[in-house]
Amino acid sequence: MQVNRVEDRAEVEKPILVGMIVSTDFLRKYRRRIKLEYFQLDYVRTVAQWVLEYFDQFNLAPIQHVNDLFTVNSINLKSEEKQLIELLLSSLSTAYENLDTYNEEYIEKKTDEYFLSRSLSLLSTRIQALVGIGKIKEAEEELLNYKGIQKELSGWVDVFKSDFVQDTFNRRLSPEMDKPIDALYKMPGAIGDLMGWLERGWLISLLAPRKRGKSYMLAELALQAVQNRLNVAVISLEMNEVGFGGRFLQAVTALGKESIYKFTVFDCVKNQNGSCTDPRRTNLFTLLENDKIPVYDSSNPYRVCTACRQEHYSEYKSAYWYETRTQEVITENKFKKWISSFAKLNGHLVLKAYPAFSASASDIKRDLETLENTMGFQTDVLVIDYADIIGPENARDDALTKTDTTWKMLKNLAATKHILVLTATQGNRSSDESKNVKATQVSWDIRKNDHVDVQFALSQTPEEKRAGVMRVSNTLHRWQEFDGEKFVYVLQNLKLSQVLMDSEWV
Repeated sequence: MQVNRVEDRAEVEKPILVGMIVSTDFLRKYRRRIKLEYFQLDYVRTVAQWVLEYFDQFNLAPIQHVNDLFTVNSINLKSEEKQLIELLLSSLSTAYENLDTYNEEYIEKKTDEYFLSRSLSLLSTRIQALVGIGKIKEAEEELLNYKGIQKELSGWVDVFKSDFVQDTFNRRLSPEMDKPIDALYKMPGAIGDLMGWLERGWLISLLAPRKRGKSYMLAELALQAVQNRLNVAVISLEMNEVGFGGRFLQAVTALGKESIYKFTVFDCVKNQNGSCTDPRRTNLFTLLENDKIPVYDSSNPYRVCTACRQEHYSEYKSAYWYETRTQEVITENKFKKWISSFAKLNGHLVLKAYPAFSASASDIKRDLETLENTMGFQTDVLVIDYADIIGPENARDDALTKTDTTWKMLKNLAATKHILVLTATQGNRSSDESKNVKATQVSWDIRKNDHVDVQFALSQTPEEKRAGVMRVSNTLHRWQEFDGEKFVYVLQNLKLSQVLMDSEWV
């Protein structure tokens, strides 16, 4: 990991400094390994020294107190160094203000690589200097002493060692944990109960027949991640930037060109057939006509009822019906105002579009590296729309090998970058006619299923598609038990790019 240019050194050393500032666990793990000489930039080394002194005194990472350290120590700084440190702390502020999304495992990996590189470089310099002045024995001693450093940076872990046992309990097994240590976010409502926490290091795929809204659902997953203040990178291989970005921005505003829309809403089976005896029922009419659901007419006096949806959940039997609503028509001013307000309160999303089959998984990985090095954008969630049209790693491979290699590379990408990777795959021909899509109905190569951590199926009959209803199920999960026979209704209005207006168990 040779790092020469000042800009490159800054991009490598700044994330390490963030780890030292925000994470007590990071400092406890690396305190003995951190040598100030590893930092090549003087101003980074200065801040690192302040942080280590604070940790040695209080056994805690300074977090926001790093600004207090600057205030106390800045009187002894030259004006140029003071200015550089002010700029450095300002650029790091967003990282240590949003600790929930701090990617500790990835920072540790980068730290190990950089410290190993620097220790080797410094060792080489010392040995050459000693050999140059004839101190051969001292040069040999330097080499022997280095083995201890090399052992610490080797990556091997003694699983019975007390600090590893303690770390494992804290990160995985402690009853005080309210969510997994690598959890990023959870979808709202019933679909969130179905999907559970979405975690770093996972490759998640949506399985659906053609034209069932895979891209829409990926955009919704991206939107929910941004609303959880995460950094989201989107690679679009099916639409250009305006196509995917337009869906995303319209989903934020929920505005369209018309003023009246028909919305799908939840109802209750007992309300529709008139069998409900709950006095809180808000409807005096029955929907069914000769046991059949009629065509929607806004003048029909029937109204939906969900009075017992939460209070007496066992009595509620999910169904859906419609409502006509009047809303604002989109204008340029409203559109810009809504997006501006949203951007101030939430995370970030960046988008790059490729023609189908023109970008491989390796190309995408390089894109993330460039994004990190040039813009300082630490990706938390990567959305790829979608994996089946990613370019091959080797054009000479046969079709099945190309597919298998692509999915292996995506899993590798999730693990090495320690991010959540979300993508989709198309079902085979039999899935087009299936009411409920199954994991075995994946197209081309069933080995795709070997590499994903979780797979969710999007099922939809023609009637449900016209109604704006989708059923989501869990078909594969590497890390926990699941019931593949359970489905969640998702209500949609795709005219307004509203993919998840509400959700409920079927």
